This record gives sequence, structure tokens and C-alpha cells, in this order.
Amino acid sequence: MTPFGYEDRCAEIVRQTDLLTAAVSGADAGTPVPTCPGWTLGRLLGHVGSAHRWAEEVVRTRADRRVPGADADEGDAAWLVDGAARLARTLRTSGPDVPVWTPGPPPHRTSFWARRMMHETALHRYDATVAVGGDYALAHVVAADAVDEWIGFSRSAHSRSRSPALAALRDGVIRLEDTEEPVEWLVQTGRRPDASVTVRGTTTDLALALYGRPADLDFVGDAALFHEWQDASAFWIRL
Repeated sequence: MTPFGYEDRCAEIVRQTDLLTAAVSGADAGTPVPTCPGWTLGRLLGHVGSAHRWAEEVVRTRADRRVPGADADEGDAAWLVDGAARLARTLRTSGPDVPVWTPGPPPHRTSFWARRMMHETALHRYDATVAVGGDYALAHVVAADAVDEWIGFSRSAHSRSRSPALAALRDGVIRLEDTEEPVEWLVQTGRRPDASVTVRGTTTDLALALYGRPADLDFVGDAALFHEWQDASAFWIRL
């Protein structure tokens, strides 16, 4: 796969934000978002824009602990674009290796926020696109990076120590196979490969499934093992 670095992620935050605002251009802010129950488009934009501003504050102040933050009730396109630009600018100024607080596993560096906010924006662009009946596409390199992010978090000792369900998963091997390119990911749960499942789909669908969105996947073997692992791994996204 093509390497995807820090600067790429900074640029992609802005690009995904531009695509998000284009997707909802002209749509009613009160439009319900089916994949985020109880949310409207305005609420979704408020959430994404607030997340950008929160992450920007963490990086700019080099916070060593969680910074208080709250979602705006609503947001508009100009406000969202401005927040993404500020975040990307602050990330570029800081560089990838500055120590800051993160909710993820070590190392706690600014590089975490470039990656996390890129995927936060891309996944909520999916939500917004579905809400307005549009077509969603995600570059393979971005989708693959989202899968890498999820698996990296699920494998960490930090995550297992904070998620009893993840630590207690039954033994097994999960194979994720990309149906577009010769790429696969292997995840071993427990200590012995007693059960296994192969999950096949486009990398975009694999990423969507991991982040709890509807996806077109084929399962061979113990599909329940995949769902148990995904559910147990999802704790970190709510931190």
C-alpha cells in the first residue's frame, strides 16, 4: 500500500471536510441522520466542528490531560471549514512528535490527532451522505488507514487493560480480506486460534463495519467472533 504520513493526514482532514460540506450543500439542517440516531445534519456538523476545535486546543496548548469540551448544538459549512483549516494548521506547526494527551494507547503524540480527526471526519461524511441520499466513496489509502487504526487500538495492552470484554474474548483468528486489492489483516483473539472467520469486502466496507456503520461484507466461518471483537474493541471510540 502507498505510505500515508502525517502531512497526508493533515491535508485529508481539510479535504474530507470540504467533501462533507459539498455533500450537504442545500440540505435542510433538520434532516435526520439514520446512522446517528437522534441527530440531524445540523447536529452532525456541530459535532464534527466541535471535535476539530477540541483537538486543535489539545495540540496547540500541548495539553497533558483531557481538555473539557462540548458539542455545538449546530454548525454550518463555513464554520466547519474554518475549524478544519485551523486544526490542520496547528498540527502542521506542531509536527507529529509533540507529546500531548490522547485517549488512545501510547505513544501520546500529536500524530494521534491527525489520524483520529481524519477518520472522524471521513466517517461522519458517510453519515451525512447517507442522510441526503448521496453516493459515498473513500480513497483506498484512507479506508485502509482506518482499518489499521482500529486494529492497532484493539491489539494494544492499553486497550485490553481498559476493556474487560476485549481482554475476555474467546480464542480465535479474524482475517479481513480486501476484495479490491491484495491486502489483508489478521487479528488473533485470546491465546489459541480455536475459531476463525474470514471477512471479505472492499476496504471501505471493512472500515465502515469496524466503525459501526452498515457494510456489505461476506463471512466465511464464525461470523459471531468478528462481531464480538468489533463490539469489544469499540470502547475507545467513546472515550
